[in-house]
Amino acid sequence: MSGKKLAFITGSSRGIGFAIAKYLFHKDWEVITHSRSGRKPEFSSKHIQADLSLECERNELIGELKSYCSELHLLVHNAGIFLPSLISEKETTQKLKELLEVHVIAVQHITAELLPIMPAKSNIVVISSIAALRPYLPGSAYSVAKAAQRMLALCLREELKSREIGVHVINPGPVLTDSWQGVDLPAERFSSPEDIARIVDLIVELSPRTILEDITLNPMQGPIES
Repeated sequence: MSGKKLAFITGSSRGIGFAIAKYLFHKDWEVITHSRSGRKPEFSSKHIQADLSLECERNELIGELKSYCSELHLLVHNAGIFLPSLISEKETTQKLKELLEVHVIAVQHITAELLPIMPAKSNIVVISSIAALRPYLPGSAYSVAKAAQRMLALCLREELKSREIGVHVINPGPVLTDSWQGVDLPAERFSSPEDIARIVDLIVELSPRTILEDITLNPMQGPIES
């Protein structure tokens, strides 16, 4: 342990999570990263590999974290999956279970287990999606999962404010990451992962008296319509 403030970011070996972790590192945070693949960013003080859809692997992740640190000052829930699926199709039932496991059950499970080591004035950030605010086709099941995740965060905010733990929700529109690979659109039609990282940095720089409620980010030209 370095004596610096400690952040844990899920889904942080690439994309938005990587950008957040790297930005915090350069702001003098100690950063613990996570991925399903196990790729460790060079700036990470510790990297944990776990499939968050599996309870047994989440339990191992939680155990590793608690063994490594006695205090956690920032928890960022960024990990997610996208499965094309329509609510009206019977094949969607299993996909919806998988989406809810990662975006809702895992977030609740990890948060509840780590709260005992999060002191007053620490923060939880949930990277949700613009899809939580309106239907997104052809991923309406993803919209349902993200909407549930956002509501989970809003409930946590109410439950934790008496403990002075801030809960913040970021709803990005299209962000230029690997998930859009192969799409024939210019980079200008997307926000940058670093823009999300700057918002997280703003959150941790706010006074403890203030929280960032829902914030929605979109490219200047607006969201990409389905």
